[in-house]
Amino acid sequence: VRINVQLINREGQHVWAENYDFKFEDVLKIQTQLVSKIMLAIEPELIITEGDRSRFVRTEDMEAFDYFLRAATNTFVSFGFPDLNGQPVTPERLELAREYALKAVERAPNFAAGWRRLNHIDGSYLVNLAYLFTPEEQWVVLERAIEYGQISRQLSPFEPTVCSCLAAMLLMHGDVEEALLLQEESLRQNPSNATVHAVMAKILHVLGDDERALEEINIARRLSPEDMAMTTYLYFEAEIHESAGRFVQAIAAANKALLLAPKNYDAHYIKITSLYASGQREQALAAVARLQEDTPAGFRPTSAWGTVFPGSVAKSVTVQSGLSLSGLDYNEGLGLVFKELGWSQ
Repeated sequence: VRINVQLINREGQHVWAENYDFKFEDVLKIQTQLVSKIMLAIEPELIITEGDRSRFVRTEDMEAFDYFLRAATNTFVSFGFPDLNGQPVTPERLELAREYALKAVERAPNFAAGWRRLNHIDGSYLVNLAYLFTPEEQWVVLERAIEYGQISRQLSPFEPTVCSCLAAMLLMHGDVEEALLLQEESLRQNPSNATVHAVMAKILHVLGDDERALEEINIARRLSPEDMAMTTYLYFEAEIHESAGRFVQAIAAANKALLLAPKNYDAHYIKITSLYASGQREQALAAVARLQEDTPAGFRPTSAWGTVFPGSVAKSVTVQSGLSLSGLDYNEGLGLVFKELGWSQ
């Protein structure tokens, strides 16, 4: 049996179409397979289409919209590491983006996407470039990001990127229950959005529900297999595996994340601590040495996610100082492990 599937928007315009051929044996099985194939196919198409539509769902102030577009071209993709053209993003470009985004909301205070861009810029510093800031400076950036995100959500309550970026910032801030409530609502409104599922996975992991977290990250990966944020999805997966003591799987997921984005430092941290915890000290030493060679002077191993150091690793290793890693702040535990493995900065 051949099934032709078409997606038409409410204005009657063609968005996507595909033919599917099945052996007519089990109707229910065909339905299940068809749904899976459609979801895998249309998520990337919908992202592109929504991007096109956003040109028409915009502020009437064209100068503000121009500033917004200039800001968008100088930032990381959401939860990814290049810009929209696959090029690297520097702190200088981010500050230029901030300048443009501020001009956009100054001209059009009710322009939700402009406030979302400001939230995204500060969030990018924390997700991608946390090492540039002291813990105190990170906190200032985080609170500013939350403020921007809350303004954006008031103007556009159910937009998935708005909700997911704000939920991620709330999670970093320690407002886990608030982040969960926000993402649950976002998931109800946007059940086919990969980023929404990925951020939900991160929240569930922090809450200790690693089984559901792994389900959510697998859904995210299936929904958008070529997502520019896939490196972060894989880092979330690696973190979940490490927490459960599945160090081999954690290392494998971290390696995949690093193939996509060598500057995904959170993935480096998971790989190194999992190597160390699984008894592969020499490989961990080599990984630390390579990371130190590839990072700028003054780089500090640090994550802005604000979690507790994984108990699975703490139970498996003892640092020479005799200090226990159990219950430590993530960055404090990470610092002790890296010092143990020869980090000298």
